[in-house]
Parts: sequence; structure tokens; C-alpha cells
Amino acid sequence: MASGRAWPRAVAARSSTTAGVRAARASPRRSTRSEVVGDPRPRQTFTRAQRLRRRPDFLRVQEGGARVTTRHLLILIAPRPDDSTTRLGVVASRKVGCAVQRNRAKRLLRDVFRRNVASFPRGVDVVVIVRPGVDELACRELEAEIQAVLPLVRKRASGKPNPGAQVDPRNRSGDGRKGGP
Repeated sequence: MASGRAWPRAVAARSSTTAGVRAARASPRRSTRSEVVGDPRPRQTFTRAQRLRRRPDFLRVQEGGARVTTRHLLILIAPRPDDSTTRLGVVASRKVGCAVQRNRAKRLLRDVFRRNVASFPRGVDVVVIVRPGVDELACRELEAEIQAVLPLVRKRASGKPNPGAQVDPRNRSGDGRKGGP
């Protein structure tokens, strides 16, 4: 069932370099905030140096780190070998939800960490394991949950034993944890 209309003739494709040059001339380049001299606002980015990226780093924190739990998060802290900047790694399994929910949870956590990085102890790696329900929280609620446990995070990161912790006499390792031999 062909109609009387024919397909329009193909127009010769323009070179991508020519199109790029025209586009560059057409719109003036905007300056970024970092290029503006005297801008009092600090850059609010989550830099590459603040991220845990390699699997061995995640494993080191997960195997030997101190733990702090909240309703929606499991926070693991381990000192860095070089005692430099604090880094964050986020783990969100499929238990959290679909990819959209997992990515939203990770995005919220990175944003809270970025805004509160000075509150975290210096020279530690932090791995946050997301539990189901984080994606339903507002950013302020998540920030309040993390702010509530930050004193405990700092204490556990310093490695000082908790003087109020119960010591189980069956524990022969002497580390103060409950448990058998």
C-alpha cells in the first residue's frame, strides 16, 4: 500500500567537525564557578580522592573495620594506611530495590557525606552498606540519621575501647567482645 508521497531525498550529512565548530561559535562559553575570581563559595564536588574505588580497599574496610549500625545503614570504618583524606564507598545490593532506588540511595549518601566530610574522622575509609528503605528517606532525614551516630563513628574510628562495654569472661582474646573461645 504505497501512497503517492515519496520519501524525502537524503540530505548530505554534515561533517561532525563542521557542526562542532558552528556550535562553538553560536553559543558563548559560560565560565564555571571555579574560574570566577573571588567566588566565596567552596566547590561542592565529591572528588575522586574522596571515593573508594578499588575492590581491595572495600574488602580491607569490610574485613577489619569497626561497625556502627542504624535502621537504614551499616557503617564500617577502618583507618587508612597513609592517614590522608577521608574516603567513602557505598554498597547497595539488590535487596534495596531496583536500580533506580539503589542509585538514589547512593546519590543521597554521597551528598550527605560531601556536605559533612569535616564531621567524619580524618584519615579513615568509610564503607556504608545501604539497607532497604533508604530510598524512601528525604535527604534531611538521612543526614539526621548519620549525624546522630557520628559521635559513635568518631569513637570507634579512634580505636579506643568503650569503658562501659560488658566484657565476657569466656572471651579469651581480650578484645572485650562477647562470644565464646
